[in-house]
Amino acid sequence: AMAHGAVARVASFLLDVHRASGRSEIALSQANIGELLSLRRSSINQACQSLRAAGAVRTVRGRILLKDEAVLASAACCRYRPTYPAIAKTITAQAD
Repeated sequence: AMAHGAVARVASFLLDVHRASGRSEIALSQANIGELLSLRRSSINQACQSLRAAGAVRTVRGRILLKDEAVLASAACCRYRPTYPAIAKTITAQAD
């Protein structure tokens, strides 16, 4: 259950950042995301592997590339809603 919770939280977070920034490339490492979501790096790693396997994202060193928003939204479960809009705005502002 823990792993699934982490997948949903990571997927929701990535959707929020994507929708706030309009970008498909998110310049955050898995360690950064772990800090932002208060999840262990190993949980983030497993979540990213699941999302990669599902075809939702591609991970490159220090970046996450969104490949399929629909898959990401379904991974976020029905619990998708903009959960982290403030963080997403901050990240977007830093990226500009």
